[in-house]
Amino acid sequence: MTGCKTNLSLRISLLVCGLAAWAAIGARAEDAPGIQAGLAVRDITPPEPIWLSGYASRDRPSERVDHPLLAQALALKGSSGETAVLVSLDNCEVTGRFTAPVLKRITEACGI
Repeated sequence: MTGCKTNLSLRISLLVCGLAAWAAIGARAEDAPGIQAGLAVRDITPPEPIWLSGYASRDRPSERVDHPLLAQALALKGSSGETAVLVSLDNCEVTGRFTAPVLKRITEACGI
């Protein structure tokens, strides 16, 4: 049952993000045929035990995986070329030091 809740939560999150991105790139009902969308989900669960954050009482690394950690992305391109990309990570914190090279690679690879 937990997997169903996770999938529903993912779908709702992506729908909300998609609508927000669609609004951000100026999409209108008459533009809908020109809208392009892409979704991606990747498992980013570390292969070995790691120290987890979120609870002050943690005194040892993780012991098992209850649910995989995911990276989820939604990309929307409007009919006039504007592009919006939303990425969600199952992570408590992402620093600028981490995101800067990721954004650079995306810009170079995708031209956005």
